[in-house]
Amino acid sequence: MSVKIPASEFAIAVVNSSNPNLSIESKIELYEQAVKMVKEHNRNVSAPKLHSFN
Repeated sequence: MSVKIPASEFAIAVVNSSNPNLSIESKIELYEQAVKMVKEHNRNVSAPKLHSFN
């Protein structure tokens, strides 16, 4: 089961858990990539399917 993920909160967590020696530019890029990936994930998460009783 896939769930929607809050993009900015997840991206902040990714940056916070990254290598502390990364440059600010690298951390910004990492944040932007994480947001993009989560938004793509969230687009692909489908709503639960209801059973049809025909």
